[in-house]
Amino acid sequence: MGEVPRFRWKPAEICGYECGSISWVEWQAEIEAIKTGQTLGMRSTVIFRLAKGTWKIIHVHNSLPVNNVKGFGYEARGFEELLDAALSSPYELGPSGMASVMFTDIADSTRIAETIGDHLWTEAVRRHLRLIQKHNVEGGGKVVKSLGDGVMSSFSSARAALSTARMIQRANSAETTEPKLQVRISVHTGEVMASDSDHFGTVVNKAARIAALAAPGDICVSDATRIMVGGATDFVFHDQMTVPLKALEGEHSLCKLSWRDRG
Repeated sequence: MGEVPRFRWKPAEICGYECGSISWVEWQAEIEAIKTGQTLGMRSTVIFRLAKGTWKIIHVHNSLPVNNVKGFGYEARGFEELLDAALSSPYELGPSGMASVMFTDIADSTRIAETIGDHLWTEAVRRHLRLIQKHNVEGGGKVVKSLGDGVMSSFSSARAALSTARMIQRANSAETTEPKLQVRISVHTGEVMASDSDHFGTVVNKAARIAALAAPGDICVSDATRIMVGGATDFVFHDQMTVPLKALEGEHSLCKLSWRDRG
């Protein structure tokens, strides 16, 4: 992208279409390269999919009628240089270390979205994500990414993750705005690999699988996270269980963290 010459563009026509949960936008524009003064037409198509009340981009295509040399007076070498660099040096994902990964997810989100409509659902999700963000910051966590109506967060300690999970459930339970949302939360602790914008590894996969098993209003915790806080009296665990987790080998010990009382 850095090789693309600076240009001005003037959209000539923008058209949008919708068919159920799929929509697409196409637009045409005239582009003028600032350095060379060359102009040409451009066409772009963007395809969206409706996911829980929000339109998500799933495909973008830009089309020029001629090649770069004819259109802008330059020949791109960026891809070849990028490939050469990738092949000449080992790829490093980033630093690794212990972390407690937390997933939060709105229960029955599809049914609620269908009941109240896209506009109200979008507002409800935004309000909920602000609540998650607030308590993550206060608890010393980092929001790694938003997953539609859920959030993946990372904490440097299991204690901080569990304390934040309780705060989120209590704050969400105290909400009076309708629709009344219920949250499922999971926490798992282990070694993660991190980049600037994401976390990777089995820890992340396991935390996500645990969240899928949680019931509305539950905080499901892996045995590894429970062990990390030891015999701390300010955390009360119950409903110990051993279950299989999809795509992960063996049986996994889980429990629930109490949040409705002082423990």
